[in-house]
Amino acid sequence: MPPRGCEPTSTTRWDPEHVTAAIERSILHVGEFVVNEHRRHEAYVRVEGVPHDVKLDGFARHGRSVHGDRACVLVDPYEQWERLRVDSGEIEASSNEGRTLEELAAACRLGWRPTGIVVATAEPSARRKRMVGRLERDGDGGVLAFVPVDGRLPKGRISQYSVPRSIERALAEGERLDDVFVSVRLRKWSEHERMPMVDIIDIIGQGAIDNDIALMTKVIVDEHRIVSEDFSAQAEACLPKVQPREHWKIPAEEMKKRKDFREKLVFSIDPPTARDLDDALSVEVMPEGTLRVGVHIADVSHFVLPDTALDEEARQRATTTYLVHTIFPMLPRLLCENLCSLNPGVERLSFSVEWVMTREGMVKRVSFTRGVIKSAAKLSYIHVQNVIDAGSDTTKAKDALQDIDLSGNHTLDDVIESISILNSTAKAMRKRRFEAGAVRLDQPKIGFELNDDLEPVNAEPYVIRDSNRLVEEFMLLANMYVAQYIATIFPSHAMLRCHPPPNERKLEELYTFAKEHDIDIDVSSSRRLHQSLSAIANGSRDVFNIVQLLATKPMQLAKYFCTGTIDEEHWHHYALAAPFYTHFTSPIRRYPDIIVHRLLAAAIEHDRDDSESVVVAELVERHGLLPPEVCSGVANHCNDRKLAAKYAQERSQHLFLCKYLQKNHLVARAIVRQLGVQYVIAYLPSYGFEIKIYLEKQRHVVVKQSGFSEGAPHSQTKEVHIKLDVRKECEDAAKIAADAASLERLDRAEYKSVLKHARGLRGRCLNTTEEQETALDDDQDMLELPKTIKALDKITVLLCVRRDSPTKFEIFGLALIKNPFFLS
Repeated sequence: MPPRGCEPTSTTRWDPEHVTAAIERSILHVGEFVVNEHRRHEAYVRVEGVPHDVKLDGFARHGRSVHGDRACVLVDPYEQWERLRVDSGEIEASSNEGRTLEELAAACRLGWRPTGIVVATAEPSARRKRMVGRLERDGDGGVLAFVPVDGRLPKGRISQYSVPRSIERALAEGERLDDVFVSVRLRKWSEHERMPMVDIIDIIGQGAIDNDIALMTKVIVDEHRIVSEDFSAQAEACLPKVQPREHWKIPAEEMKKRKDFREKLVFSIDPPTARDLDDALSVEVMPEGTLRVGVHIADVSHFVLPDTALDEEARQRATTTYLVHTIFPMLPRLLCENLCSLNPGVERLSFSVEWVMTREGMVKRVSFTRGVIKSAAKLSYIHVQNVIDAGSDTTKAKDALQDIDLSGNHTLDDVIESISILNSTAKAMRKRRFEAGAVRLDQPKIGFELNDDLEPVNAEPYVIRDSNRLVEEFMLLANMYVAQYIATIFPSHAMLRCHPPPNERKLEELYTFAKEHDIDIDVSSSRRLHQSLSAIANGSRDVFNIVQLLATKPMQLAKYFCTGTIDEEHWHHYALAAPFYTHFTSPIRRYPDIIVHRLLAAAIEHDRDDSESVVVAELVERHGLLPPEVCSGVANHCNDRKLAAKYAQERSQHLFLCKYLQKNHLVARAIVRQLGVQYVIAYLPSYGFEIKIYLEKQRHVVVKQSGFSEGAPHSQTKEVHIKLDVRKECEDAAKIAADAASLERLDRAEYKSVLKHARGLRGRCLNTTEEQETALDDDQDMLELPKTIKALDKITVLLCVRRDSPTKFEIFGLALIKNPFFLS
């Protein structure tokens, strides 16, 4: 029960002893505290096992929580819950006793959203220790405020003693401070204060997002706590002593322990600019017609030993972070680009998985070993795709590989045959994998071409082709087989990767959208979802693009975990429809792969020796395997860092796209997903993100919505009607402006008046500038008014960018509407 005098609407925090008892009795529930970036007073607590997040409406109900906290929430009585559907079922009023997750979930499924109040913090977010934002003068006094870059974090009052002298001088002299970026830590948040007190811990820099990519990159890196410093001297001391341009040689003793693959045709397939080559492939046809396929992965664990300074720093970084114009590696470059990278023509240590399989990819047996390879060639996805496209035309395939340097006694014919076999087998495996229940929901990504000044000069979608899928299929297979192998031998110590089933509420939203638009979709399983998406794609690519987008929203994040801390029923990977999965194939850029390599080394030793004489505990100690609780903590840290790297990469891509759009114009096809009063939300299938198209703010048009029910729960506009609304003086001015001779006859005042009234009516499209008009094709698709817009309609837009705040750009779409007054 809550402490005496603590009402549900109170901001009073509960004492720890009350919290512990209330959690045990299901009076309180624990989950992640999440803030709505666009409506900061609205927040939610995501309680695992409850289909709908618990809504907290109003700052008083947030309990002074920070986005990312693990919060203890007191759920309101049922009668205070929010109705989600008109036909929501009735639920019985609650008693004063707690309600289990099952009871809350059952009530949610009747069409209700739980509401509540946060009364304690179970685990504070790491964001409390480091938030990034800009400074702002608070009022006429000398008080400084902190405005976070991330709109989900609270504004703060900066403690006076933490203000650096340089800021104090600028403050005293009245200098501008709103373009100064700092990092702060939350010092305290008193009960009756609307914002916390924060301390400045670092000045990141001063500048504007309009023209300072270097500064904004620092902001992105600092905001997501990406480690950007050089490796310590202690970590560098762990590396082999290799002089510049010296070829590192594998010690003779190490060679004796490993299988020799050096004479086999092994090659890597990567992006053209890749320098950290983790993986390579091999294939040979056996006498009986079966295939021996090998996946060879860089043996990073040979160089990164447990409990060393290098291991500790790699663990802290957890992943390589790739921004548009720079990389922050997980390992020193000597390892990333040299000793571990499977560069062609040099001997390298590997972990190798070999299968004997049919040409259709049906596995007959598998083996795991530590090996030595000598890659014959570094191929790019472009090389391999050109070979695939050449088909049986050997001459064309050879031409595609003319710039490849082959090492060893191998020929281009050998490489071409291997690519052909691997591609054919990968296609059969992929087909069978999706038939078994896998589902793929990736969105397109944007690739940039930069000049010498790191300015974007081109931006276009990155296209996934068969060459990418070839590599992916064998990497997935290796990850699945290694996962099962290490989990079988070390059921308490293995680090695997699971993917929980989709969020029930968001899955219901997908189903509701599909039902409203007569789209046949089955979301009962990953297999049924894939089959539905395939059928939709065969009927309409536009509908498929929207439904696939909506299908990504319910998907939860895949996570690393330790098998010793989670029941086996939760190990399953939903999207891959796989009972066992891990990350084994990218140890140069992912720390969990290094842990998996250590597990695999121990498992290989376990199988090599007489299993009855091998004590698992001895293997655990000898190979530095982590105890289950430690392994679980490392898994959580890697989950956090992987997500941070993903968000940093997305911020970087957004920054460079905005920078590109400042000087260039892109015309794109958008598909309407949702209609509102002021704008429509549309998806850009070529670029993989959504934009707003502001119709209400365009000149010379009037917009009217229909289908919206005022006061109905979650009612949405069904249609938007657009028609011309041009005043007579504007119409007359447009006609005059279209005639150069008429313009010349006007005096200065008349000329300015005509141009003012004709604004937005002088181009082929309404409201486009002369510069924007140059981006339009001669036969450009445009809306012709009057027009009724509904969900799933296509709109051609001009991508535009504007400064939404001192720290953010917004990309929006200008609908291309035909100008009826334009005279060519």
